[in-house]
Amino acid sequence: MNLSNKRTNNPPRMRRRSWVFMDAGDTFIYGYPTFNDAIQDCFRAVDQEIDRKAVQNELHQFLKQNSRDHIISQELFTDYFRSLYRAVLEGLSFPGNLDHYVDYLWREWEAGRRLRLFDDAYAALQRLREADFRMGIISNWDGTFEKLLQRWGVAPWFDVQVVSCMVGMAKPDIKIFEYALAQAGIAAEQAWYLGDQADVDLIPAKTLGMKTILVDYYYKGGVNTADFTAGSMSEAVRIILDTDAE
Repeated sequence: MNLSNKRTNNPPRMRRRSWVFMDAGDTFIYGYPTFNDAIQDCFRAVDQEIDRKAVQNELHQFLKQNSRDHIISQELFTDYFRSLYRAVLEGLSFPGNLDHYVDYLWREWEAGRRLRLFDDAYAALQRLREADFRMGIISNWDGTFEKLLQRWGVAPWFDVQVVSCMVGMAKPDIKIFEYALAQAGIAAEQAWYLGDQADVDLIPAKTLGMKTILVDYYYKGGVNTADFTAGSMSEAVRIILDTDAE
């Protein structure tokens, strides 16, 4: 039996919330090695060292000065991230060939070589699948996303995949949540939403009436508007199953 597609043979239960939507980055996927590590690799390739705090400062400076408009089309997404790599390397006075290393960093992203499932994520997603929940994704990502899910063997588990660059909308715009719910054919009150950011994920989902869980692997703290908080995907799934049993 292929457990990755296993569902129970029991008659489907009537649930108030039968769908679980979720964010992707830092919710069940994480960067490893990190962006900072990738920049470190570039410097090591030319026999140089760079302070990690300096890398982080350059990254934050770029993010402050550039909008999120890049996440609504593949072309804008590509241009944005190539500009990010170039700006950070230039800001750090990188001595190597900028074009070569910008190309290298972009190829790493395209190939998904620096992305992983959190250690507990596969089993947590499988548990939802076997409990007969329908699953969907609402993510600010680009056209490489489907290939990632296929590589990890979880693509068939998601009945709805709404990716910003593919639909021309991005979180926190409520329209992308409404679009996903329409694809599922359900009302917001019939769905959970799992995410790692209050402003981008949880506030718009909760505004529509979805039941929300903050998935906080990094214990970032800050403003939390979610209905529940979990330190991992497995804990989030326990909350869903426990609440469903009440």
